[in-house]
Amino acid sequence: MSIQTLLKLNRLQLWHKIVLGLVLGIITGLILKEKATIFAPLGVMFINAISMIVIPIIFFSIVCSVMSVSDVSTMGRLTVKALLLYLITMSIATTIGLGLASIIKPGASLSQAQVQSSFQNNSFAKQMITHSEQTTLVETIVSIIPSNPISAMANGQILPTIFFALLLGFAIITVGKKAKPVADFFDASMQIMFKIVNFILYFAPIGVFALIAQVVGTVGIDVVKELALLIVTIYIGCIIHAVVVYSGILGLCKLNPLVFFKKMIAPMAFAFSTGSSAATLPLNLQTTQKKIGVSAGITDFILPLGTTMNMNGLSVYLGVAALFVANIFGVELTLWQYAIIIFTSTLASIGAAGVPMAGVIVMSIVLNSIGLPIEAIALIASVDRIIEMMTTTINVTGDSVTAVAVAKSENQLNEKIYYGKN
Repeated sequence: MSIQTLLKLNRLQLWHKIVLGLVLGIITGLILKEKATIFAPLGVMFINAISMIVIPIIFFSIVCSVMSVSDVSTMGRLTVKALLLYLITMSIATTIGLGLASIIKPGASLSQAQVQSSFQNNSFAKQMITHSEQTTLVETIVSIIPSNPISAMANGQILPTIFFALLLGFAIITVGKKAKPVADFFDASMQIMFKIVNFILYFAPIGVFALIAQVVGTVGIDVVKELALLIVTIYIGCIIHAVVVYSGILGLCKLNPLVFFKKMIAPMAFAFSTGSSAATLPLNLQTTQKKIGVSAGITDFILPLGTTMNMNGLSVYLGVAALFVANIFGVELTLWQYAIIIFTSTLASIGAAGVPMAGVIVMSIVLNSIGLPIEAIALIASVDRIIEMMTTTINVTGDSVTAVAVAKSENQLNEKIYYGKN
């Protein structure tokens, strides 16, 4: 490959490189077939790198978001309003995903043998079994308060990590000036986490290439067709959610949705490129505050909180993925199981992090809640980066919609800026 070609490739946007990696992975898998499993270590290394940063991102971002609100009573009121919007919109998002998947039926043409073949050759999918132990609602609530927060973080327990981070952030702002060195440490650490995410994302095209090459090589082109249908279903669901739900919320706030979406183009494009809510956070903070007109007090608290807890796109993803797996194994879901999917998807989404591929990790919770095998995660993981490009865009947009709605209710939205040209 010539130097000129390498320079041209280097100038491509990240999402261009990811799509290129996907295409090359499909071609490589078709040519090498079972031998494509030689790329498996690259895929596992990429997944491990993503998993490595999940807990640090959650911990530091939550602490920093709590520190940004000095008034404790205001923080409580803002949190309640934001959480209510998160729960409502994510429940609707999962319902949209389930409804579309019921109509389009992705995965219906795949056989269990194809899934088993992919699973046996995907070490990451096998690792998911260790994260898939089913727990009751009471056990989940009790586990939110960790007896050992360090152990909880070391074991990748997301909800206990969020609880401890909230408590630590609250303690820092309560202590006041004496805790300023600690506050500065967390601010600097958050910036370092962003930088690490950028480093990892640089290798995302290679990770996508390795994952898809392995899957196509072991199960063939038929799986690519069904995975394409899965991707299309999720993309359509996300677009419907943005057009209907987000526009509806802005309409209830007596704001023009078109103005909002026009000003959100840059953060949405960046989120689509990176597949990371955390990486998009700095740009989203700037846009929501300076171009949309939300006050600094609202943006500095709501957006970081939303980055780790408001996952509307992921909720669509989980709803579609659940039916995708059910279709593969020929399982007819009951109304009660649909309700369980909506509930567990919302809960799992709240516990997910704003970094790439976190959805694959929490997917096992949803599948286990209705007794579906998790082997199909091996298939879904291979195209997760393509899916997350859209779901992350919806997540980031939802964070800003929530900030606008909360700011409007608190009289902290500057509508002159919202409707202005700056």
